[in-house]
Parts: sequence; C-alpha cells; structure tokens
Amino acid sequence: MPRESLWPFLTFDGLSDSDLINAYRKVYLETYVQAPDGQRVMLHDWTGAHVNFPPWQFDHAFSKTSQYREGLDHDTFSLERAKRMLWIREVIQATNGTVFRYVGTRQSGRGRQVKRRSFLVHEENYLVVLNDPDAEGKPFQFITAYPVYDLDYLKRIRRENTLLEERRA
Repeated sequence: MPRESLWPFLTFDGLSDSDLINAYRKVYLETYVQAPDGQRVMLHDWTGAHVNFPPWQFDHAFSKTSQYREGLDHDTFSLERAKRMLWIREVIQATNGTVFRYVGTRQSGRGRQVKRRSFLVHEENYLVVLNDPDAEGKPFQFITAYPVYDLDYLKRIRRENTLLEERRA
C-alpha cells in the first residue's frame, strides 16, 4: 500500500493543456505573489525570513528540462511539480515532516557565485530552493521546487551544502 503524502496534491480535472497551465499559474500568483484582493502576499520561512515569489518564476519553477544540470532552457510544463505547488509554503514553514535547511553556493548563469537555501523534506524527497538576499534586509527569492528521485543527487546536496538546521513537525 503506497504511503500517503504529507500534504495534498493540487489537481484540476477536465482542463485542456493550456487551460490547465493557466489554472496552475493563477493559483501560484494568488497564493504566492498577489492575493485576489490585490494585497501582496508576504510569506516567511520558519525563521521569520521574508520570501519573495516573483510572478515570472512560475515558468522556471513548474517546467522541466532534460538537461537541468547544464542549465539549458526548459522543455515543457511539469504537472508533477505543479501538483505540489501548495507544498512550497508548507515546506518553508515546516508544517509537517522532517525538513532540513541547507546553505550552499552555485554559479549563476552570469558566472557569479550565488548563495542558496535549500529546504529538503526527508519523507517526500522534495526540495524547495531559494536564493539568499543580495543585500541586508532584502527578502529571499524563490527559485524552484521539485521532487527528487535521483538518490545520487540527494547525496550530492547533502555533501556539497552545509546543514543549518533540521526541523521536525
């Protein structure tokens, strides 16, 4: 019997491809960017740090690429990532499960080192990635979130990053 996920999946029935993508985009924008009443959404991680969700980040976060390690352009919309969209808030606030918060650096597309925070949910092998602020007092920037199936990749995350904290809910 399959194990139940820590949080429910977000699904839409009976929508065509473009309507389905638009439905997920709307949920992303209303949950993480700007609420339906026009108010800017202000989310914080469990440490109280503000996390900004740029509206344009939807296309990066919820698409997949066959060559993600090389940083090539995204191929297609990822329903698998989108179904877990509402998990992002739960992960950064550590509402359930065991969440490991890592810090590490990565080279950006422009060739500079970028400091990142990665939140890894042990029970789901689910990863949420944020860029650290580029200046004091600025928010973290949401980059992406996805399930990790490659166990070697999980080992690399643990080996190449520094564990800041483990949170059990």
